Amino acid sequence: MATIAFPDDSKVVKLPSGANYSYAHIPAKAQNPTVLFLHGFPSSSFDWRHQVTYFSSHGFGVIAPDLLAYGETEKPTTLADYRGKKMAAEINELLDHVEVSKVHGVGHDWGSFMLSRFANYYPERFFSCSFLAVPYIAPGRSMSADPINVLTKQKLGYEMYGYRKFFEKEDAAQILKAHIESFLSLLYPAEPSIWREHIAPLGAVEAFATSDRIEKRGAYVTDEEMATHRRIMKDDYGPAMNWYKCAGQDLNLPDEQNGQPDPKLDMPALMIVAKEDPLSNALAINAMREHVTNLKVVEYKSGHWVQIEKKDEVNSTLEEFFRSL
Repeated sequence: MATIAFPDDSKVVKLPSGANYSYAHIPAKAQNPTVLFLHGFPSSSFDWRHQVTYFSSHGFGVIAPDLLAYGETEKPTTLADYRGKKMAAEINELLDHVEVSKVHGVGHDWGSFMLSRFANYYPERFFSCSFLAVPYIAPGRSMSADPINVLTKQKLGYEMYGYRKFFEKEDAAQILKAHIESFLSLLYPAEPSIWREHIAPLGAVEAFATSDRIEKRGAYVTDEEMATHRRIMKDDYGPAMNWYKCAGQDLNLPDEQNGQPDPKLDMPALMIVAKEDPLSNALAINAMREHVTNLKVVEYKSGHWVQIEKKDEVNSTLEEFFRSL
C-alpha cells in the first residue's frame, strides 16, 4: 500500500509488535549510509520531502516513517502507547524490517523527542544524531508544560508552551477542525514571530483559531503542498495530539527511572537552531552539552520549519556533517 506523501517509494508494514507503520524507503547506492528522518507535529513523513529527494539523489539511503498517529500508521487511543520506550522499539523493528543496521538519525519537533529516545535505548544503531529546531530531550525528567510555562513567563515574558495545554484538551481537535483554515494559516506563517503572540501563550491558539483570522502563509509551502498535507491529515489532528497528552501526564517517567536509559549521547550530534522560532528554547539547547559529548551547533535565520524554509542550507549542512564522520 503506497502513501500519499511518497507514492512511489512507500509501504505499510505490520511490525512484530503488532503495530502497522507506513514509511518511505529508498535503499542506499553502493556503500553509502542511510538517513532516518523523524517528523514532528502536526505533519507526517511529507515534512521531509526536500530531504528525501536530495539525499536519495546523492546516493544515501532514506527511511522516513509516518510516526504513530500519522499517515497510514496505527492511531491508538491508549495514551501509554505513545511512550518513548514503546515507540523507539517500533522504529527499531522497522529498521530490522528494511535490513538497515545503522543510520544517521534526523529529528524535528516531536521527531527530536523520538530521536532522543531511540538513541537512548538503541545507541548501537546510530552513526550520528541531528536535531532540528527542537534539541535533544534527556530521559527521566518531567515533560509537563506547566513548569516550563512558569519559567519562560519569568525569563521571556510569555509562556513558551501554552499551546501544549490546549492540545491536551479533549475538544481541541474538534475546535481546530471547525476553524481549520485559520489554524493552518497560523501553522505555516510568512512571519514566524506571530507564534510568540498566537501560539506560545496560554489560550492563544484557541483564541486565534476561533476568531477565524487568516494569516499570510509562508512562500516555503505551496498551495499544492498544503493540499497534500490536508489529504494526509484529513483535517483531524486528534490522534496526533495523544503525543502531547502522554507527555503532559508524564507517562514516560516510569520507564525512565534510576538512570535508565543512559541520558548521555556519545555519538556525534548536530543541533540546527531555527533562530526565528519563538518556541526555540535557548536554555534547553545550551543544556544539551550536559549530555551530548560530541556536539556541533549551526544556526539559521528561520522559523520553526527550518528543513522546509531553509531546505538547501539544511541539506548541505546535514550532508557535510554526515560525510565528515
